[in-house]
Amino acid sequence: MCVEISRNTIQPNGQPQNFLPEKPLLRTQKDIIAYLSRYRYADLRIQRKCEELSLWRQRALQITPAYSELPGGRTGRDKVQTAVDHICEIEEEINREIDAFVEIREEIQEAIRSVKDPILETLLEYRYMDGLTWEELAEKMHYSYQWVCSLHNKALKRISIPASKTVDSN
Repeated sequence: MCVEISRNTIQPNGQPQNFLPEKPLLRTQKDIIAYLSRYRYADLRIQRKCEELSLWRQRALQITPAYSELPGGRTGRDKVQTAVDHICEIEEEINREIDAFVEIREEIQEAIRSVKDPILETLLEYRYMDGLTWEELAEKMHYSYQWVCSLHNKALKRISIPASKTVDSN
């Protein structure tokens, strides 16, 4: 939910008094949010791996290669080769992550299009594809924060995600 409203007030004896009925976010809404959030998390994983790749490339450039082994020196592989191996492994991981990322993007775009309302689709794209905060979203769409939250809830009710595509949010 967008807005957190306190469900409790303090009674004169200092104990909280519940004045709003407990209505947790519906399981289906949680599933939908988790499903839509996969795109941003996949993007973050790729960014992290790219940072790691950059770090290993820097390390490889700083290593002085050993052209001959000194007596009593190490007999294993040299540091340059080890760094190059790590770079190749990370590049392969990034390529696999990008392939999965493209599939996730297509699935989420298809789900967003199922809403069949351009305003709601735009809201979902800004939120789950671009990662905008609620405040940024409200400003960008020229709506109030509360109206954006209301539209988001409306969009979650309209979105269609196949049952086989839901994500376990545990």
